[in-house]
Amino acid sequence: MKCGEFPAKARNKISIQARTDVLDDYGGSTVTWAEVYNSWAVIEPMGGREAFLSQQLQSRITHSMTIRYLAALKDTATAAKYRVLFDGRIFSVKFIKNIDSSMKMEGKVFQVLTCEENDAEN
Repeated sequence: MKCGEFPAKARNKISIQARTDVLDDYGGSTVTWAEVYNSWAVIEPMGGREAFLSQQLQSRITHSMTIRYLAALKDTATAAKYRVLFDGRIFSVKFIKNIDSSMKMEGKVFQVLTCEENDAEN
């Protein structure tokens, strides 16, 4: 996909959320999710698998979500603290790749979020 094709292909509205732990009055913590960005994205399913976890059969579906570059997500080492909401579904972000307009080199034009749906941590 080239830079000029993005507006025509980005038909899905997503919400990117960051995880925060809120301390309560008793010393415990509660996980909350706060929206940091919402954007149009190109979403492509990449694959799926089934795994037997915690004595249950669970499916995992991997997606690639291409968005315009967002400086808040530039530190790809912290990708795991984000999740994506799309159409009532929750995707955990596994890694983020910063790319240029040719979609081949490291850059600051687009970001590709590799996400997994049905992740037990969400």
